[in-house]
Amino acid sequence: MPSIVSESFVLRGSIEKTHNIRIDGTIVGDIKDANVVVIGTNGVVQGNVKAIDLVVFGYIEGNISAVNSISIKNTGKIKGELDAKILTLEHGATYEGIISMEPSTS
Repeated sequence: MPSIVSESFVLRGSIEKTHNIRIDGTIVGDIKDANVVVIGTNGVVQGNVKAIDLVVFGYIEGNISAVNSISIKNTGKIKGELDAKILTLEHGATYEGIISMEPSTS
């Protein structure tokens, strides 16, 4: 079961070593060492994100590092640097920044 930051909640500070988290509110700070992070449509993160997988329906302003994948959905907006093995952008997604991807070994 994921941890949930509800829509009316604002957290100023970092979140560390969380398994799965869904953010529908606002985080002003970093998310570090998470498994799966989902930013809901109304979710906002102003800080860096380090996770295994990231799904963005909302907004992130900060640098993102994902061990596996980053998926920016049609309502998603990201401003910052991305580093991941797999990047998926749906039609309508907005991205501003630099992308680094590990070359395929197959």
